Amino acid sequence: MSGLSFIEAEAVIAEAMKYRNYTRASIESYLTNLKMFDLYLRHKGVPDYREVKEKDYYDFLDYTEKKSKRGIKRETLGKYGITLKRIFALLEEEEKILQSPFAGIETMKNIRRIREMTLTEDEMDKFLSSVEMDSPIGIRNRVILETLYGTGIRARELMNLDVSDFLKEERMLFIRNGKGQKDRIVPLGPNVYEYLKRYLSQVRPKLARRKREARLHREKALFLGKFGFRLGPRILERLFDYVRKKSRIGKHVTPHVMRHSFATHLINGGADIREVQLLLGHASISSTEIYVNLASSRLKEVYEKYHPLENELFFDVRARESYILDWQEAKK
Repeated sequence: MSGLSFIEAEAVIAEAMKYRNYTRASIESYLTNLKMFDLYLRHKGVPDYREVKEKDYYDFLDYTEKKSKRGIKRETLGKYGITLKRIFALLEEEEKILQSPFAGIETMKNIRRIREMTLTEDEMDKFLSSVEMDSPIGIRNRVILETLYGTGIRARELMNLDVSDFLKEERMLFIRNGKGQKDRIVPLGPNVYEYLKRYLSQVRPKLARRKREARLHREKALFLGKFGFRLGPRILERLFDYVRKKSRIGKHVTPHVMRHSFATHLINGGADIREVQLLLGHASISSTEIYVNLASSRLKEVYEKYHPLENELFFDVRARESYILDWQEAKK
């Protein structure tokens, strides 16, 4: 059996992730991590990926930590390890190696960060109720927050919603082109449903009339800015800045914090992890498992059954750039 080189491994990982509908950013992150690991293997004198052992996982993280000139956060180091495990799992799935040497390794968990980013139910009530509904914009703002918390959708998914995506009869929202370019449908509870109906009947028509080019183009967006155009990231950012200051709950609340809170509160209430996976639009249950660690003690058995793995990966940019430069230099 011939060896498995970096070039071959890189091509396999890129193709496998593309086939599994990973985003371009995720693929680039994985390949960057692979380059970092390849630099470690070159340092060790191991050219064949089939010769990698379990010990290399720990040695790589130790090598990475010592090599960083500016220091590296434990959180970032843990994500390097998570990605490395997934890379070798993909190589095994694609039958390029017989078995991943890292399959039995417990990765560092980032539970504390997620817990700090999650609101309690009382904090969420305080955050939502701090928005006054005494104007069309106030009503719109409250409906936006209620929709984010009541469905767990991402900020981008909310901004992409069209009026036709509100399935009134079915009491559902149709989420188009979610992460991984996948569509899904999420149910609406009575609270969110009534808020959306009120917004559509009382507020959106007023906002739509403000659009200057109304005669030339009819805006299809569900949520509109004060001039009648589709809600944009800057408007959402300003909304959260305002409500954070007004609510005074002492936490940096963002749309993703509301998504974390949505999932955590569901699992605390007894929801099945696979149901939460579908609601969040996670391609793999491994992305949902982190919320089990925040749940009540009766769900510990579920936590032990599933091994946590975070799909949405963000890395220390400077550390990665340094690694890429070193890796390119090593290849010369």
